[in-house]
Amino acid sequence: MVGRRAEAVIAVAVVMLAAQLVWRFDLVRRVYFRQDDFTFLARGLENDLTWDYLMRVDYGHLVPGPFAIQWAMGRLGVYNDTLAHTVTLTLTAAAALALLRLLHLLFGARPAILLLSGPVASPMTFDTEGRLRPVEIEGVTVPQRAACRTVRSPETFRLPLPLPEGTWTVQVGYLNPAPGHVTITLGEGQATVATAPGFGWTFATVQGGGQDLRISAPDGSLPCVGEVRAGVALPSRHAVPIPARPVAP
Repeated sequence: MVGRRAEAVIAVAVVMLAAQLVWRFDLVRRVYFRQDDFTFLARGLENDLTWDYLMRVDYGHLVPGPFAIQWAMGRLGVYNDTLAHTVTLTLTAAAALALLRLLHLLFGARPAILLLSGPVASPMTFDTEGRLRPVEIEGVTVPQRAACRTVRSPETFRLPLPLPEGTWTVQVGYLNPAPGHVTITLGEGQATVATAPGFGWTFATVQGGGQDLRISAPDGSLPCVGEVRAGVALPSRHAVPIPARPVAP
């Protein structure tokens, strides 16, 4: 019985992956080369596949993998739409299979590994010993007032200190009368995430900076926002890790 259930879970996961690829193909077949694509492909054509080429830091990003792909694409087809779409779909499939493998190893072939939609209430990350721990946002906090703030129009939360331009994780505590979404804006960066009914937390990754963090409800769900944290997501030092013992190399 358990074996059949495991096979059914994997089969459903494969069907979901295939559906994702069909949807992604319908999307990518309508895109085109623009802006940085020309620069990166030109750099790939002008350079050999050397360590210096792969390790170049581009505006704060170290991305040897994409540089290697662009180097290969420059020699296989340059501005070839079919090649670009094939690379995109192949990487999407590989990422989905890797995630499925990880979830299967961590939690087994149970139906819950298929339910990855909705708000992220408790994201996890790996610590230095290879164990999963809930994340803890280390940075700045806007504490909750005597009562939470109902978001009827964009609400501004003043951070204690300005955040420099970068990629930040924002954690928002809320009381929600119904499922909905909140849009979090920091400087020029913006992200929209789901919220569940009742008390909860939601997390968003925002690329931006500044001291004013704005929260709005694009679907009119009227969430009541309490504590807000912004900073870097690190493994919590106080949470129980999974597994309890360090992972052997």
